[in-house]
Amino acid sequence: MGALSDWFNKGKNARVLNEDKASFRKLLDDDRKQITRTNKAFNNNAKGLKGFSPLKAFSPEMIKTGPTAAVRQAVRRLGVPGAVGVTAFDLTGKAIDKFGLRKNLEGVGSQIYNKVNGLNKVSKEMGENDKFYNAFVNAETGHLKGDDKFRRTEANLAPGGSSAYGPAQITGSLVRDMLNQGVIPDNLKDYSNRFLDQSDLFLKYGNEKGLKGYDPKYDYGGSGHLTTPQDQEDYGKLAKILIAHHFKNAKNKVENPKPKPMGFAQAAGRRDDPVNELIGAWRFGPNSKKGKSNDRRYYREFMKSYNN
Repeated sequence: MGALSDWFNKGKNARVLNEDKASFRKLLDDDRKQITRTNKAFNNNAKGLKGFSPLKAFSPEMIKTGPTAAVRQAVRRLGVPGAVGVTAFDLTGKAIDKFGLRKNLEGVGSQIYNKVNGLNKVSKEMGENDKFYNAFVNAETGHLKGDDKFRRTEANLAPGGSSAYGPAQITGSLVRDMLNQGVIPDNLKDYSNRFLDQSDLFLKYGNEKGLKGYDPKYDYGGSGHLTTPQDQEDYGKLAKILIAHHFKNAKNKVENPKPKPMGFAQAAGRRDDPVNELIGAWRFGPNSKKGKSNDRRYYREFMKSYNN
């Protein structure tokens, strides 16, 4: 999910500012400025359709650059069929017909569809994961605003202490477990290890004002030291990776239940629905028997955001 998401959003807002709200006219104008040409035509700064090479857009080198703003927004707003339609509309026109490329473009259109066929699923999964993240943030730190969400939990009576931190209240033990399982991608391992360093300091100095080296930023309600904009951005990426992993497991539990008599967890509203299973796993831990009845406020705040 992380790699596909990074590729899909590569270059977003770079050429077209605030592209999520940009009109298709503006997006297509930008798209036409990026038509692929032969290397010779590109090096000679060719204009118009001189050296036009549509198949080059599907070379490995070009695919690595990610989709254009127009294609990305077409997938998000219209789905894959709509994206293919927009792309075909953009490529075909009087100038294209003039050069007799209609037949070639029919083949290109087929290649476009094949290349982006998986993007619709990816886009839906990304959208669902964003909803999950926002819902967990609402349930965990909905009472806080802005940067105030990036703080350690205020629950200072948890047995053994709690290192829960940030908008979605991620714990150090969860990050360590996900690192050990290979769930966290390479581009987030540095942040994850720094997150663990911070978690260790939380557990060391929580409720320990008399301890040598005590710093209030590591006590309950403290900000910690991962406070830069990049740290906050990486937190969101990490949270969504972890949530996606939890949801995958939640769906598997619901679709492939172990043959056991109905227990408290099922009666509490988990197991029968992957979203409820996800909420329970994130709130209480994947192996906990607790469920909705143990924290109705949490479930209510989650669903309030998730259903909007």
